[in-house]
Amino acid sequence: MFLLSRRDKDITSLNERIKKLKAIIESYAADDDTMEKLRCRNHKLLARLFHLSSDYNMSLRREKDFNDRLNKQKAVNEELMAQMAKNE
Repeated sequence: MFLLSRRDKDITSLNERIKKLKAIIESYAADDDTMEKLRCRNHKLLARLFHLSSDYNMSLRREKDFNDRLNKQKAVNEELMAQMAKNE
């Protein structure tokens, strides 16, 4: 009887250890899923950042081109106004 009681306690303690280890493994598995979701989200955010910075750079380039054309047009207008002033 004593041996059966001792084995029962051993089995119970082993079952408890198995449950604890299983919980730890499940938490790591959940962490892996969480890490994978975070990696995926990070990649999406980096892609979005790339697109936004690209769009911003294109806007800056367009603005610079527009300002260049505007300055050229202003120079042409000033030259025409100076010629008109000379002609009068």
